[in-house]
Amino acid sequence: MSSEMFGSFRFGSKEGARALLKNAGILNDNCLLRLECTSVSGFLGAIEDLDVATKRSLERMASSCAISKQQFMKGGSASKEHSHVRIKALLPVIVFTITAANYFVMSCTYTLPILGQVVVKIAPVLSLLWFVTMHINHDGGRDSTGRKLQCGLFFSCIGDALLIEDDLFILGMLAFAMAQISYIAALGFDQLKISRGALVYGVNIIVTPNIIPSYNTVLRWCIPIYGFLLSTMGWRSISLSSSSPKGQAEWKRLLVGAGGVMWMISDSALAYNEFNQPIPYAKVIVMSTYYAGQLGIASAVLLKQ
Repeated sequence: MSSEMFGSFRFGSKEGARALLKNAGILNDNCLLRLECTSVSGFLGAIEDLDVATKRSLERMASSCAISKQQFMKGGSASKEHSHVRIKALLPVIVFTITAANYFVMSCTYTLPILGQVVVKIAPVLSLLWFVTMHINHDGGRDSTGRKLQCGLFFSCIGDALLIEDDLFILGMLAFAMAQISYIAALGFDQLKISRGALVYGVNIIVTPNIIPSYNTVLRWCIPIYGFLLSTMGWRSISLSSSSPKGQAEWKRLLVGAGGVMWMISDSALAYNEFNQPIPYAKVIVMSTYYAGQLGIASAVLLKQ
């Protein structure tokens, strides 16, 4: 076959196909013939006078063209669908950012009724619950990690609402203890990293005695237990951030680890400000690190995708 015959041909008629094949000479396995045809049957009808072996060879090539075109179109549709899902997944994060900023504006500027305080405070966490739920639905509801993260976010909303009233502090701590248990279950124990756990627990042992109030017997028992759960959650998140599973994006793991650290800072600052001595800008420090911690832990749903 001459060099000018190489390329893609559209056979508009039986006569045109015969003329091109006649000019090409004898077809064999070494010939490079790229065919672009509207249909397999139409093309085969145009070459009915060829020998059987050549017909079968061209039939396979034409069928391959048709299948490749279908796969290409399917791949393009899947790519567009994937991009659409990624754009939709950003919406809860945008809502989270807006509602977190709104919390600081509203809580520092206005005196809201109890219900208003609850709504403003839990709105960022609810947006993260939306974020996790969206990823679970995209995975067909088979993501057990996402379900556990949902439980953690749900108990966090309850804890946030209860901590608005000082008299409900212990109940709020209990709700957050349930959230920590849910997060620990979601993060798992696949990557132990014992040295990092020893470091986190060591810091907890140093910090906890300095924030336990001596006047409340219940808190003297509850705070160390909660501190243990918080430290375990922090250990598991940091362990994930320092591991590197094959094909895993590093920024996702680092975000989870940073979330655990931020949450430990938030609760430590909260307890120190509540039971030891006031911290300047305590609300800003506690809630900014808390929301950042929730965002980091919720992003663990991305590690299982």
